[in-house]
Amino acid sequence: MISYKEQIPYTVNGSGKTSTGLLVLPSQNCNYENLAAVYLFPGLYGDCHEWINSDGLYNIIKEVQCECGDMKCAFVLPQIDDYEKSGTDKFKDFADGNGNRLESLMSFMCRNYNISSEKKKNFIAGLSYGGKAALYYGFKNQDKFCGVGAFCPSPGLLDIKKDDGSEIEGWIRRSEFKFQNDIEIVIGTGEFDKTVADFPSVYNYILNNHGSKSSFYTIPQAAHEAKAFSALLKIFLEKSVIPALAIQNG
Repeated sequence: MISYKEQIPYTVNGSGKTSTGLLVLPSQNCNYENLAAVYLFPGLYGDCHEWINSDGLYNIIKEVQCECGDMKCAFVLPQIDDYEKSGTDKFKDFADGNGNRLESLMSFMCRNYNISSEKKKNFIAGLSYGGKAALYYGFKNQDKFCGVGAFCPSPGLLDIKKDDGSEIEGWIRRSEFKFQNDIEIVIGTGEFDKTVADFPSVYNYILNNHGSKSSFYTIPQAAHEAKAFSALLKIFLEKSVIPALAIQNG
């Protein structure tokens, strides 16, 4: 039996402000210690409640839990939309703004839900704008995560050179975009996803050129939609999370 708790509160470092999120545990009475965790981020116009209730996501988590038997892994879905900044800034500032909400959230989960602080037991992923954010959070915190999943990640992560020679600044310099060899990256998109165009494959191409361990997947007959997000989440769990946990438990 899998249960999820709503409104998981955590305080932003140094601000006294409280944010919320959702938590999915392996069982109703979860007494595990040193649990692994997958941090999952929603898109720009959704939130964690909308994603957990969207077509397929919660069922994918339950299905993988059942297939793997005693999978000692929690799923943490932070809430982004309640942040005081509007638009895209709230995603970038979640990890490196004043108070560092990502660090606050991870510390809270370690203290209150027996979730491990070890890099080898922490993973991060997201869909659409959350996928772009997951790549950014993983890049900025390579000492914290051993796996990164980006499902239909949005444009704007890397700098882009225009035809006139000028440059559009991204969140990360293209020349610096690489991960340590012990981090497994999974990037994917829907076959008919016109929202993010070829940016997901470009991210994967650059990472591979820089020697990072990145894999790319295309979901047939899918656009920028729950069908693609859920399928890519399952791939991420099967290709990155489950093998890493199997090695640790082996």
